[in-house]
Amino acid sequence: MSAALAGLAVALAVLLLPGRRWRSALPVPPAAPPSVGAPVVQIADSIELIALAMRSGCGIVEALDLVSDQLDDITGVHLRTVCAALRWGMSEEEAWGAVPPDWAPAAQALSLAAGAGVAPGDLLRAAAADVRRREEHRIEAATERMGVKVVLPLGLTFLPAFILTAVIPLVLALTSQIFPF
Repeated sequence: MSAALAGLAVALAVLLLPGRRWRSALPVPPAAPPSVGAPVVQIADSIELIALAMRSGCGIVEALDLVSDQLDDITGVHLRTVCAALRWGMSEEEAWGAVPPDWAPAAQALSLAAGAGVAPGDLLRAAAADVRRREEHRIEAATERMGVKVVLPLGLTFLPAFILTAVIPLVLALTSQIFPF
């Protein structure tokens, strides 16, 4: 009896294992393009640093210059780009347009502060909090999508394993007790 079960398990395993021909038929996802943007958390931290520099009395260009000097990554490059564009006389909209759209909350906060004639420190801190909040929502949504995508493979692997290791032996044991051979 156990030899028949072992044979059945081996036959199922051979049928369910993907062969070469099955692997070649599976679609290959396209490679992701290289990202030129900075991590969103670094952008939020940089916006906070700009707010601190401006609260200490620096102007926009000086604050951007001070913060960019402290950053050696792509975030610093973005801030140096905006700083150079502002020094060349470009408008704030054009200067912030030269960097990835992740910086839009900072640009909007500075534009709103300039238009209203208020200090931009609080608006920049709110923009940094908004950037962090949006990133948290994006991560939560991605986690939920991943959870949904994981359910099907887990169900397809654990359900047959449960049936083979628990249900079939139980049914065989019960039938051998009910109908002795």
